[in-house]
Amino acid sequence: MRPPFSIIILLLVLFAVDAKSTFAQEESTENAMINWTSYHGKMLYSYFRSYNVAKEKIIKEYGEEAVPELYAGTGIQTGWAFSFGRMEDDTTYVLDFGITTNNIGEIVEFEAFDYRRVASPVHTWAAKGLIALK
Repeated sequence: MRPPFSIIILLLVLFAVDAKSTFAQEESTENAMINWTSYHGKMLYSYFRSYNVAKEKIIKEYGEEAVPELYAGTGIQTGWAFSFGRMEDDTTYVLDFGITTNNIGEIVEFEAFDYRRVASPVHTWAAKGLIALK
């Protein structure tokens, strides 16, 4: 005995609605992943572009040998803040240069410290993390 034609139509419609819903969720997930990747990719590009501009500024002003091996950077509302310096001990990161860029990688502020300038805790943690990666 075959099911009535109306039941078959109803099942086909329900299947189509479910398939459309599943496809929309997959598409939404894919779009979310693309958006997440795009956002973070742009952020990384911005970071490294700004880092390169900051490093070039030190080289231009003081020469290649003046660029400290250790640096730390953090995002700020208007761009990036970089600190270049050295660890004095396990807890003290002393800065030689502080450089702030805007969101398009232009230098907003450049400071060369001729006095002992201890970095913020955030930059100290970042510097210690970079040391740990070496």
